Amino acid sequence: MTNAKQATGSMERRHDLDALRSFAMLLGIVLHGALAFIPGGWAVSDASVEGDGTPFAVLVAAIHGFRMPVFFLMSGFFTAMLWRQRGLRALVTHRARRVLLPLVVAMIVVIPLTWTAWGYAENASKAVDDGAAAETETVAEDNVWQAASRGDVAALERHAEAGAPLDVPDPALGTTPLGWAALHGHVHVAEWLLDNGAEVHTLNGDGSTAMHSAAFMGRVEVVRLLLERGGDPHARHPNGALPIHSSLADPGTTAYYVGLLGLSYDQAVLDAGREEVVQLLTEAMERPKAADDAAGADEEADAAGERTDAAGGVAPYRDDPHADVDEGTGLLVPWYWDALYVQQWGGLFTYDVFSHLWFLWYLVWLVGAFALIAWAAGRLGLSLSRLPERLVVTPALYLWAVPVTMAAQYFMGVEGAYPEFGADTFTGLLPAPHVLAYYAVFFGFGAVYFGRNESGARIGRWWQLTLPLALVVLLAGLVLTFPEDGGTAKGGARWGSLFFQAAYAWMMALGLMGLFRAVLGAGNARVRYLSDASYWLYLMHLPLIIALQGLSFEWALPSALKLLLLIAVTTGVLLVVYEWGVRYTPVGTLLNGRRRRAGSPAGPSPAR
Repeated sequence: MTNAKQATGSMERRHDLDALRSFAMLLGIVLHGALAFIPGGWAVSDASVEGDGTPFAVLVAAIHGFRMPVFFLMSGFFTAMLWRQRGLRALVTHRARRVLLPLVVAMIVVIPLTWTAWGYAENASKAVDDGAAAETETVAEDNVWQAASRGDVAALERHAEAGAPLDVPDPALGTTPLGWAALHGHVHVAEWLLDNGAEVHTLNGDGSTAMHSAAFMGRVEVVRLLLERGGDPHARHPNGALPIHSSLADPGTTAYYVGLLGLSYDQAVLDAGREEVVQLLTEAMERPKAADDAAGADEEADAAGERTDAAGGVAPYRDDPHADVDEGTGLLVPWYWDALYVQQWGGLFTYDVFSHLWFLWYLVWLVGAFALIAWAAGRLGLSLSRLPERLVVTPALYLWAVPVTMAAQYFMGVEGAYPEFGADTFTGLLPAPHVLAYYAVFFGFGAVYFGRNESGARIGRWWQLTLPLALVVLLAGLVLTFPEDGGTAKGGARWGSLFFQAAYAWMMALGLMGLFRAVLGAGNARVRYLSDASYWLYLMHLPLIIALQGLSFEWALPSALKLLLLIAVTTGVLLVVYEWGVRYTPVGTLLNGRRRRAGSPAGPSPAR
């Protein structure tokens, strides 16, 4: 294999796989549109949703479970195709021009627009919540959250006597009375609340705990009190953050959330308090669990676990990341999670840099790795396609693909400590190694599959059976991943969850390859147009759909209809802009290569 251009492999244009890659990209519009219909965790929660938004959560999990694996599999295929057609230098140049450069431009233009839209949607939602809270205040003149915020124990006593709950988030900002006391540093209020029924593990509306709140504002004495009352220093926010991470927030993040919460602070005092909190929490996290030899320790641990579970599973990651694995932490590589989440430089992985365009950054890394391997293989005269054909284009590929994917899937959600269906999402400057390895499995398979020269006739031939069966596998995986008790999958359920998640990703990928081959194998002009437009649509859809969510979340329409409208309007607007303002411009050339209007002299078809 001294000359890559002479290597074997099908050079026909795979319209079906090009369309499938675009389909996977466009599903991101559906996914991000549906997130507004799952209460909490998004810029705005749509008022039309009844209950906990389970149907939309299932939809999001179903899409997330296969979308990016399919995208990276297709990307691996077309990367290998470009390499075989044009050589290694052309591959690197092409991907730098079509992937890396658009990503850099998007970071300057698109991502700021996204955060602007996010702020608009959040403020629109907050204005409605503030109006509702104001109406409540007009009747009640005061409430438990205000009393906790100003440190008024006497008012809290009056509200408690009148039957006011002391352990629920407020309707405006989703913070519990204990959370407000923690934010303001009112130790005496926090103590009174804990003495009178408030739970130390109760979640704020965003999934954080009072300890996160206290750590964020550097409230040392409140953190100390919460620890004494059984507060968990390992409690994780849904985004994976520990309380100690709240003490490491950068100035911009601090200013934003302080302003959102209506707080005030002195930077020097805040920094000094946070420094003490970090030391206090570090000591608490390194302190051995009191369950080994002390009499009654097991009962205390069980009781603490019951309190945590009753509070909604606030701390799925309770094991000490610094402890020895053999002492029962349940973590295979605690040092890895310590580096990823706890150490100061862990922000390189976790700080949001790329937003919804993180996958382009991961693709840059994978293409770079591919180029390095291809170069080394060429120098050594080695072949990159060692797998027997039956392990690539027949159902026998499940025998190796599922176990390998399970190995990567094992590390998602802090090794299953935080329930998650599909891969983790890290948008930092450095790709998380376990996530990069997960997508490398699919990317690598796509590259190997290109060398089989089978034209799609075998790999997805059973798609009529595979796709319906994949939905059954999805449901089984969701049941095992998210137990009814709100905890995490353990033992056999955990391994079953891993198996079904890996199997689902591969079944959907191969089944869709068969479906698209059957329907679009010969090509279709309209589908090719949509494939060209998909890159632009995905780059630009998030700020638009978030802004539309902020505009429409109060509309009295059925939630399913509203989601369809969001998708249709977002897609329609961006398609119009693409046709008249992008496709035949330098921006369109940057994304897809030069395109000519009908009647113009034809040029060579750009490589995908």
